[in-house]
Amino acid sequence: GHVTAPSTNGENSLVAFAPIPAYHWGVLTYLPNQELHHSMFATLWTMLLIVFIILVLAWIGGRYAARTISKPLTEMVGVCRDLADGDFRDKPRTVVRKDEIGQLADAMAEMRVSIRELMKHVNQSAEQLAAASEELNASADQSAQASNQVAHSISDVAKGVEQQHGVTK
Repeated sequence: GHVTAPSTNGENSLVAFAPIPAYHWGVLTYLPNQELHHSMFATLWTMLLIVFIILVLAWIGGRYAARTISKPLTEMVGVCRDLADGDFRDKPRTVVRKDEIGQLADAMAEMRVSIRELMKHVNQSAEQLAAASEELNASADQSAQASNQVAHSISDVAKGVEQQHGVTK
């Protein structure tokens, strides 16, 4: 057991006793409260210092991890804004990583290339459509002129027939 009691020199102390039954003996020990509290407070301050150091290191690590994630994401948001503004030019990659963020950057680079190729294809198709439209327009003009000439010729033939019909009467 244990008890708090004054020691032989009058200091309050923690006194502990443990019997040793095989020898009919016992062990008695005491520790002055002042020493007990001194070592307890020293241990407490050491633990508080360790906790503080761990918290500072955790904060530094958290900031580093957040920056490691947020910086490439911010750069990719800029790339998305460029794409939204219609800028599909090939640009050097600023995010080159082997993790999921790197996979996202790879996919965005591939998307930029695909959109640029699609825009080229649409532009070529639009140019071909414009050329075909001009040809069709020219053909329509020629057909209209030919129709006018045919109508004019029929009119001339009709006048000639009328004149001959008038002469033969």
